[in-house]
Amino acid sequence: MKSKVLLIYLPGVEIGYGPIFPLGIGYLLSAIRQDRETKAVHYELMDHAFKMLPDLLYSYQPEIIGISCTTFNRGN
Repeated sequence: MKSKVLLIYLPGVEIGYGPIFPLGIGYLLSAIRQDRETKAVHYELMDHAFKMLPDLLYSYQPEIIGISCTTFNRGN
């Protein structure tokens, strides 16, 4: 059985009319999903992450979790 992977992008940089989805997570998602069941989530607000992430972790039960950290969202 292949392990489930969850990639998480927390709020941070906003340019223009909305947050930018991280290119690095997109590359990882594309490469990893060839071999494993993979989900990526992009939270626009930290409140959303705090409210929705526990339910997602419980229902999806990933074995591997990747969390982005950039200069712009390091405080979150």
